[in-house]
Amino acid sequence: PTHSPTHLSFCRFACSLLIFCLFSLSAHLWAEEAAKLVRPEKRLTAIRAEQAPRIDGILDDDVWKIAPKADGFTKREPEGHEGEPATYPTTVQVAYDDEAVYVGAFCYQDPETIVRRLYRRDQARDTDAIGVSFDAFHDRRMAWFFGASPAGTLEDGVQFNDTDYDPTWNGVWEAKTSINDEGWCAEFR
Repeated sequence: PTHSPTHLSFCRFACSLLIFCLFSLSAHLWAEEAAKLVRPEKRLTAIRAEQAPRIDGILDDDVWKIAPKADGFTKREPEGHEGEPATYPTTVQVAYDDEAVYVGAFCYQDPETIVRRLYRRDQARDTDAIGVSFDAFHDRRMAWFFGASPAGTLEDGVQFNDTDYDPTWNGVWEAKTSINDEGWCAEFR
């Protein structure tokens, strides 16, 4: 059969439109998948402490009553679950003064489910823990890591190249933890 020039133009237009729509749809789907891989930037405002908190593992100091709380944390471990929502809600607050930076964290969890094994400082563990890293040079290349377990065991080291970790660095710092009816908390100085 013969087709008129108008019919051929319409067919070319329809094919072009279909290709454009398929391309647009695949680009949109690719962008959605890429967006899932990029973590949105989160910010936490540190406040100046009028009085340094007492590092006792209990967040009852005046500064913790007014410091903004960050939440909505995601998992880093176990491998294969990175970026998933944390199993238990956690809040973190940060304050500072002329002498130190202070971090207060509360991990909401049934106290009966808290894994609180004692281990040696800086050793691998199978326990609940919370850690904080400081990119002190803001170069996104290395960070100082500080961690504590519900049993009060401390861990520190240097993180670099995104996934490498050196536990041989030992900083001058302190942390205390405590457990209550709602979960456990940690205070770092």
